[in-house]
Amino acid sequence: MSTMSIYACGGAGINLLKDFVRLPQDTEVPYYPTVRKYALDTSDSNIRDLGGDIKTFLVPGLRGAGKKRQQAFEGVNDHVNNMLVEHKPSDYNLVMFSASGG
Repeated sequence: MSTMSIYACGGAGINLLKDFVRLPQDTEVPYYPTVRKYALDTSDSNIRDLGGDIKTFLVPGLRGAGKKRQQAFEGVNDHVNNMLVEHKPSDYNLVMFSASGG
């Protein structure tokens, strides 16, 4: 059985994850991967209402980026790497984010 990881980053990625990605976890369906879902953000406002099957990562020391992209990058960079070390990529991987946030 193959696996798929979905990594949602920031508000746009997390909104896509919770609004558009409703993948069943039916392991009886042939060729359907086991799906793992992850969300990373600098603010808890986007990850408060996520379902229990989504593992969340809140970057400490930041309460949103406030349109300060450089500050957000510096704060998030190491945490993305840590998330990938802790939750290794799968057979198939999808990263959802927006370059216009922060």
